[in-house]
Amino acid sequence: VVMSLPDPHGPNKVRPPFDKMFNNLKFKVPETGRKNLQFQPASPRFNNKGFNRTVATSIDEYISKFESGSYQRYMQQYYGMVKCIDHNIGKLIQTLKTLGIEHNTVVVFTSDHGDLLMEHGR
Repeated sequence: VVMSLPDPHGPNKVRPPFDKMFNNLKFKVPETGRKNLQFQPASPRFNNKGFNRTVATSIDEYISKFESGSYQRYMQQYYGMVKCIDHNIGKLIQTLKTLGIEHNTVVVFTSDHGDLLMEHGR
């Protein structure tokens, strides 16, 4: 049996009830992400988040605006997608138990890449 779970993946939109489960959390750009945005060390070009196209006068102002804006929704949805995966894997494991084959079944997880959520410099 093959089960494909496309999340977490852009455009970072997850179905209810997972879409609102983490709306109460406030996320901060990780230190590695801050350093990346400050080019310490220089980041890959795709990873500069458009700072050169912003009206911010400093990287700290840019990060502050980013954290209080779209970053929150992005992270809330991302966490919701991971929770949705956990929920569905739980259903799979429960089905294996119900069928009595959980001790005779190998479950393999693989991924095509990791997002790292602004922690590429880690």
